[in-house]
Amino acid sequence: MNIGRMLLAATSIAALSAGAAPAADLTIAGRDGGYGKALSMAVAEFEAMNAGVDVDRLELPYGGLLEKVTVSMREGAAAYDVIMLDDTWATEFMSKGWLADLDALGGGIDADFIGAAVDVSRYPVRDGDLFAVPFVGNVEMFAYRSDLMERPESWTDVLAAAKSVSESGSGVSGVVFRGIKANPIVTGFLPILWAHGARVVDEAGNASLNSPEALDALNLYLELKQYAPKGVETYNSAVMPISA
Repeated sequence: MNIGRMLLAATSIAALSAGAAPAADLTIAGRDGGYGKALSMAVAEFEAMNAGVDVDRLELPYGGLLEKVTVSMREGAAAYDVIMLDDTWATEFMSKGWLADLDALGGGIDADFIGAAVDVSRYPVRDGDLFAVPFVGNVEMFAYRSDLMERPESWTDVLAAAKSVSESGSGVSGVVFRGIKANPIVTGFLPILWAHGARVVDEAGNASLNSPEALDALNLYLELKQYAPKGVETYNSAVMPISA
C-alpha cells in the first residue's frame, strides 16, 4: 500500500523493515499537535481510497515518539508499520537497517518534491537508498520591528540594532530567539553559521566547526545573547514572547 507520500523532510515517515502488520491493521506512530492533524487528514483520504483498511494512529509528543519507536526498533518488535521520523534521527534509523527501502518496495517518490528534502530521506544522504518520503519541512525566518530599526542587511547589522534597542531605555529587548538546548538553538544558529561561510561538516564529510569562520559566527551569537531577554536559554517557540 502506498501510504509513503506523507513523510517529513524535517520530520519523515518511513516504512519499517520487518514484521509489517496485516493490511487491515495498519499502525502509524506519529506526532501530536499540528503534525497529528495533518496526518489525520492524509489517513482519512487513504482510508477513503482503500475501503476496509483499518488504520490505527498514535499521536505522541516528540520525546515520547522517539523513545517508543527506538525501543521497538532495537527489540525488533515490529509494533508499527509506518513512523514519523525527525531527520535528526534518520542516520541511526537508516544505517541500522530499521527501515524499509522504499525504492525496493516499488513506492518511489514523486518528482515534485524539493530536492534537499529528498536528499535527507536517503541513506547515504543524497545518493543512497530511499528510506523515507518528505512530509513537512522547516523554514528559518527572521523578523524585525520596522518601528525600532532599519532593515538589517547582515548579522553584524542585526547585532548593532539589537544593541541600540536594548540600550535605548525603552524596556524592549533587542533580540529574541529559541535558546533552549538541542534542536531549537542549533537550528537558530545555523543561518548565522552559514552566513559566515562556515559549515558543520565539509564536502569530504569532516567536522569543520573549528574553522575561524565558525568561531566568528559563534562569537557573534554569544554577543547577541547579551541583548536577549533574561532566561532566553529556556525559550522555545511556544513561550517566546513576540513583544521582546
